[in-house]
Amino acid sequence: MLTLATLGLLLLAKAVAWGISMGAARGGPTFPAMFLGVVGGLLAAHLPGFAETPAIGVLVGAACVSVLRLPLSSIILALIITQAGAGVAPLIIVGVAVIVECATDNPTRTVASMRTIFSKNGGNLGATGSVAFQFRK
Repeated sequence: MLTLATLGLLLLAKAVAWGISMGAARGGPTFPAMFLGVVGGLLAAHLPGFAETPAIGVLVGAACVSVLRLPLSSIILALIITQAGAGVAPLIIVGVAVIVECATDNPTRTVASMRTIFSKNGGNLGATGSVAFQFRK
C-alpha cells in the first residue's frame, strides 16, 4: 500500500500537470478528474470510518460532477468503476434539484398541484428560486 506522503505527492503532481494541460488547451477534463478522485479516495481511506471502495466511489463521483456538471452520469460512472453497487450509492447520491416552469392562468392552483405531485413521489417543493443557482438557461 502506498504511504500517505506518496499519495499526497502524486495527487499534487497530477493536479499541477492537469492545470498546465488545461491551460494550454490540451487534453480533456474527465479522466484526470477521475484519477484525482481515485487518489483522493485512497487518501480518504486512511481516515477512520472510511473503507477504500466507498471513499473512491464518493470522490470519483464528486470530481466528475465538478468537471462535467452531470451529476447522475458521474454517479453512474463512479459506481461502474468501483463496482461498489448499492452499498455506496447512498453515499454518492445526495439529492436532485428540478426546476419546473408552468404556463397557467391560476398560479395558486398550479403550485398546489405541483406540491402534491412532488410529495406523492417522495420529494418536496422549495421556495421560488431556491435551486435556480444550480442551473443555466
